[in-house]
Amino acid sequence: MFVMPRKGRKWWRKTIVKVSILSLFFYWLISEYFYWDRVWMAGEISHKELVECRKKLSDSKYLPILGGGLLDVSKLHGFFWSVKMSKEGCVGDNLEGSFWWTGTELRNTYDEVGKKMIRLAGPILMWLPDFF
Repeated sequence: MFVMPRKGRKWWRKTIVKVSILSLFFYWLISEYFYWDRVWMAGEISHKELVECRKKLSDSKYLPILGGGLLDVSKLHGFFWSVKMSKEGCVGDNLEGSFWWTGTELRNTYDEVGKKMIRLAGPILMWLPDFF
């Protein structure tokens, strides 16, 4: 003959469901912790590689670009480039700056703006005392 425990079947079912849900929640929480720990470590390693890559490329005269070419950095003063790691290694990814094409050469905008400011400073300074 089957002996009924003191607690009813309904109570035992509820308890088993609660314990199962709680166990699944803690299993998920622990797995998420370890997943994000691995992601954080991978990010830290890639950041260290990028810092070493930037140091290496800042000393070189030529910047390797994506696709296998080299860019002469000495002719591009005033430009900023970003670096990324790829299958080819450490390469320049994005070149940022502004220039003017004169038909024969590239001129840096920063240099040109400086020249214009010097040319315009004379007439502007001449009018300043009249305003005060």
